[in-house]
Amino acid sequence: MWTAARSAAAPDRRWSNPDEWCWTEKYAEGLASLSMTEEQFHAEYSVTVRVTPDRLRGF
Repeated sequence: MWTAARSAAAPDRRWSNPDEWCWTEKYAEGLASLSMTEEQFHAEYSVTVRVTPDRLRGF
């Protein structure tokens, strides 16, 4: 089985404040496995990108 998707991506400035990112607590263990703190993650990945699929096909 495979899936193909076509989508558009754009920066989402609504989520640009790291203080509003609630999911980093959920993924704290994953960040630790990458030897990365929450602060390092936010510094490295400072822009949220919103991906909106417009076509999806699976077989």
